[in-house]
Amino acid sequence: MKCGEAAELPRSQRRLWFTHQLDPSGQELLVPLVLRFTGPLDVAALRAAVTGIVARHEVLRTSVITVDDEPKAVVRPVSAFALPLTELSPVTDPRAAADAELRAGFDLANGLPIRARLFRMDEHDHLLCVSVHHIAFDGWSAGVFQKELTALYAGQALEPLPAQFREVALEADARLAEGDRLTKGLEFWRNELAGAEPFELPTDRARPPRRAGRGVTGSFTLPAAVVSALDGAARARRATLFTVLLAASQVFCYRASGRTDVVTGTSVAEREQAVRTGLIGPFLGMLVLRNDLAGNPAFGALVAAVRRRMIGAFAHRHVPFDLLVEELAPERDLSRTPLFGVLVDIQPGANSLPELPGVRTEAAPVTWQTSRYDTEIAFSTQADGTVACRVTGDAALYRADTVRRWASQLETLLTSLAAAPDTSIDEIPMATDAELAALRAVTVPKPVPFPQRGLHEFVDDQAAATPNATAVINPDGTRTSYRALVDRADAIARSLAGHGVRLDDVVGVQLDRGPDLIPTLLGVLKAGAAFLPLETDTPPARVAKLLAGAKARLCVAEPGLPDSGRPTVTVADLRPSEATLPRVRPLTLCSIYCTSGSTGEPKRVASTHEGWVNRMAWMQRRHGLRLGEVVLHKTTLTFDDAAVEVFWPLMTGGTVALLGPGLHRDPRAILEAGARHDAVHVQFVPSMLEFFVDTMSTADLDRWPSLRSVLSSGEALRPALVRRFAEAVGGRRISLDNTWGATEVSIDSTCHVCEPADYDADAGDGAVSLGTPIDNNEVYVLDEHFRPVPAGVPGELYLGGVGLARGYLHDPRRTAESFVPHFERPGQRLYRTGDRGRLRADGSAEFLGRADHQVKIRGVRIELGEIESVLHEHPGIADAVAVVHAMSTGPAVVGYVVPAGPDAPDLGELRAFAASQLSGYAVPGALVSIPALPLLASGKLDRRALPAPAETDLAAAEFVAPRTATEQAVAELWAEALGRPRVGATDDFFALGGHSLLAIRVTNRMSRAFGVPLSPVLLFEHRTVDAVAEQVTDLVLADIDELSDADAERLLTS
Repeated sequence: MKCGEAAELPRSQRRLWFTHQLDPSGQELLVPLVLRFTGPLDVAALRAAVTGIVARHEVLRTSVITVDDEPKAVVRPVSAFALPLTELSPVTDPRAAADAELRAGFDLANGLPIRARLFRMDEHDHLLCVSVHHIAFDGWSAGVFQKELTALYAGQALEPLPAQFREVALEADARLAEGDRLTKGLEFWRNELAGAEPFELPTDRARPPRRAGRGVTGSFTLPAAVVSALDGAARARRATLFTVLLAASQVFCYRASGRTDVVTGTSVAEREQAVRTGLIGPFLGMLVLRNDLAGNPAFGALVAAVRRRMIGAFAHRHVPFDLLVEELAPERDLSRTPLFGVLVDIQPGANSLPELPGVRTEAAPVTWQTSRYDTEIAFSTQADGTVACRVTGDAALYRADTVRRWASQLETLLTSLAAAPDTSIDEIPMATDAELAALRAVTVPKPVPFPQRGLHEFVDDQAAATPNATAVINPDGTRTSYRALVDRADAIARSLAGHGVRLDDVVGVQLDRGPDLIPTLLGVLKAGAAFLPLETDTPPARVAKLLAGAKARLCVAEPGLPDSGRPTVTVADLRPSEATLPRVRPLTLCSIYCTSGSTGEPKRVASTHEGWVNRMAWMQRRHGLRLGEVVLHKTTLTFDDAAVEVFWPLMTGGTVALLGPGLHRDPRAILEAGARHDAVHVQFVPSMLEFFVDTMSTADLDRWPSLRSVLSSGEALRPALVRRFAEAVGGRRISLDNTWGATEVSIDSTCHVCEPADYDADAGDGAVSLGTPIDNNEVYVLDEHFRPVPAGVPGELYLGGVGLARGYLHDPRRTAESFVPHFERPGQRLYRTGDRGRLRADGSAEFLGRADHQVKIRGVRIELGEIESVLHEHPGIADAVAVVHAMSTGPAVVGYVVPAGPDAPDLGELRAFAASQLSGYAVPGALVSIPALPLLASGKLDRRALPAPAETDLAAAEFVAPRTATEQAVAELWAEALGRPRVGATDDFFALGGHSLLAIRVTNRMSRAFGVPLSPVLLFEHRTVDAVAEQVTDLVLADIDELSDADAERLLTS
């Protein structure tokens, strides 16, 4: 091929060129080669040798230009390559210099796909840094390069090449078009990948709109004995070592993700022909390998299944990967690699290093790591019989400790399989006994002694010890002493007993926060009954249903409430009685809390004194409330956190200050009450904490010097809110505790004390850690087979310990569904929370969402919490929630947003903001602005009360005519390229049949039409005509600010 002539570009290079267009830095496609030479290096000979290699292999001198919107190959003269020598000062770190050299980008159109530089540290110490773009190089090529470097440095002549890369690759392209091989191959892959979803390992951070390509790694080496055992297991099943390593890697992916349909990729060196063995070039194909790991098969059986799938895949490897992507048309997404996100590769051992006379050569470590995929698992066989393994994760998605933990778990899994290759895949250990024991020590802590008494008995003790101390400050400012409180509670208890209330009966309490509330609660407990809290504004029919369902003996209500039809009295109606009170034991019922059920029938959680006493005892050990200190009771009684605000201070000699009825939703009222009463502790659900933080000023804090602890509970706490809290309190030492649990397990089971690490750069975007178990509670993450999973592996969260409720009152079926037998302790139970989570390496729990909160749209799994987090980040939004609604066009994500002020953001602007932060599939299809999120009385979101979106709220799918001259010009260009009679302003390029190469052609045509350089990335990030037109307009106007408006308009519409 003559220098300077444009010629056809082989298909394999076209794919790599297109990938480069999306990331012109070339970092993701960089193949680095860094060699350190110690000794008397002949620099001239080295320069001549490297230049000789570049001269010998045209692919290293081939640029890629576009001609009529098509990529073409152009061979440059050898003089276009140079190997400069750079002297490094003694204080310069050569590794840093090499890294900087590797990070330099590639200009494939005007430059070469290879760049080299020699660094001299001193006369006998040199570093050769060679950067090659993957469009011209692969792993095999590195071996060819180093072999030829040895020969040419020594002055030896090399045999002429039998052909150049381009010639061989184009011959393969031509053979592809012969007969029906391609048609049959595509049919195979359509069947093989039908219904496959994008596969990924659970991420630490929200997926950014575009991949960055920087990686973090973990590594290990399998000893020769382990490798030999694995190889033996492979041969016994007529398989190869790679088949066993691939099967094991897919088991790891399944176990780490919980997904049985595992899709990974692998690279295939297409070097079977002798003519290819000595050529440099990207003779590398990509295969998609899919396997079903459901049913817990024995590993040996899985190896056989993987072998069969591999044979089929290899038999159809002639189908080019880029063609496969176009044909199967997966969701276009710049944040993902198509078809698979996990690459599993096995490579021959390290290439022989160049042997230069009198010079010692060694491979220099490269600190700059790239990640071409979400996750790469690379095995490399070594001459000593060992196998090195490197696990690389995308640094934008995974923390370094996560990737290192994966490497450790994969090593354990492989070592276990070497010893027992027929183990069922769910039973293969992924953690050592020591690692599991360390986790168990945290998640199942040793018992902590606590008093075995009733809640009210502690209040009796305080009345005896400090009878005149203030127990309660009522909303009107009046105070109730401990003695007066207990005397009144005793009278109410005997009166209730006189009304027939017996041990374990249920008594409804429908009272506002006022003078009667706490005496009545204590009276119910003293009577041996459990209180059923009810809001005073609850409709009578609902009150009747709740009381009837609980078979309540009686209801104590505020005077003047509508008649519910059930036996009801006011506190004033309760007459003195001399009835004998029963002895309350630890397992006597103390409360019945009604939580929502998926069927609409409430679940009546029957809690005991034992669980609640333990919860209050832990609270005191954690916060150390002192005599007379005040806790603000602001939470509505129907939310179980209210119990902490009431019973904890009364059991420890503190004071409960009651916030007036209805004021719990007013952050200003909470601030004023807290300051007025010198409260030391206050607690919120995160949605209310957000309002509190927004309202709180420095002056408010100055007026409230006693505040030392805030507790968040009931919902996922996000890093952004922790940051805002820390900024709001400034230098004040006010702790923020994130607690998590369930009413079914005595309110809370874990606690995490928030710290700066919760919102720093490495914190990720998910919920803040749930922490570790509180005293006498246990946390488990179990798989679908009810087995504990290792750290980092997602599963369902289960809770155990003394806090477990009896169950759901009068509902044995649902009790059996949620309170399940302990997997290793006969006679004990665990509560199934329905929350997805995982354990961190330190044993703390991490919330991943509700088991039913992960949805699938167009075959892609979507975490609604991730969408909500992004919507929250918009400065014009005060609150947001994402749900899935069934629309006429299919299921759609709907974002409900609450404006932060009168100047609410335009919903189109908000959708564009979401699109800039989220992958395309996760952008809400509809946005609905509402004045406030509907809340339950507990302060939690009432999803059922969200208004159903109208079809008009969805992103327009019908034809919308272009509205501006620029939109019209873009639409016409698209219509021509797509072969369509018309294209509308809101039409999606890819939905209309656009694909990767067509995107480049259209981008080039738009660049020429509008006179500005445009990247193909434009069409991936802005898929509709109107969005592209807006971007084009901005670019053109920025480029022609000096022109008049009329000239600019003419340019935009020409």
